[in-house]
Amino acid sequence: MPAYLELAEPSIPAAIDSAIAAGATQVRLVPHFLGPGNHVMVDIPEIVAAARQRHPGIEVELSEYLGADPALIDLLAARVVA
Repeated sequence: MPAYLELAEPSIPAAIDSAIAAGATQVRLVPHFLGPGNHVMVDIPEIVAAARQRHPGIEVELSEYLGADPALIDLLAARVVA
């Protein structure tokens, strides 16, 4: 489900809580950021740590941010030449 760090709803913590309330036994966050800024390196890991504290026994996993995937370079290059 989508979740937002700021300026929109649901918030990331609310979406995690909602998924678990709906029966999720594992939650994976995939940050849609292009670079490793403060949100990726500090804010989101803190949210994940707090969720793990709130939901012991539930696996809350943080994937790499989208821009870390090398395939993104190829996708962007293909879009430029298309």
